[in-house]
Amino acid sequence: ILGHEGVGTVTEIGSAVSTIEVGDRVLISCISACGACSYCHQGLYSHCLADEGASGIGWILGHLIDGTQAELVRVPLADSTLVRLPEGTPAETALFAGDNLATGWFGAESANAGPGRVVAVVGCGPVGLMAVLAAQSSFSHVTDGRFKGGYITRRYGRPQEDVQAIQLEMGLA
Repeated sequence: ILGHEGVGTVTEIGSAVSTIEVGDRVLISCISACGACSYCHQGLYSHCLADEGASGIGWILGHLIDGTQAELVRVPLADSTLVRLPEGTPAETALFAGDNLATGWFGAESANAGPGRVVAVVGCGPVGLMAVLAAQSSFSHVTDGRFKGGYITRRYGRPQEDVQAIQLEMGLA
């Protein structure tokens, strides 16, 4: 079964779960991590050394075990993999905080986006759009061969405000 992230309501928990409760609305992270190994302590969750899945591979769901595009999903390492959603957070907003925004933000950060810099985003699917938002939130000039830089601003409003709105809705700001 495909899928490596999602939003859902917890219907059952295992005996090892202590921070998540039945009924919690959660974001299912695209990376499963134990939170205790040396890589997790360094914030390198995608290199988690947990026994679940394969040691050194944090991408478990939809790769090493059944994924999230199912009616019910088993989420290993739930205490450090699930994120409880603030009351009223729409699923559509929460999904941005998973793989799309995180990967786009990482791309913008890796490109050293910042004031006065020009950043080219090649491909503006969901992750590319998040990279544009992340780069523009750093006050960079962003350009894409198809969208000529101002596309996001013209179509979606003010990018920095959009990122801030997502952060506020997620309780991250």
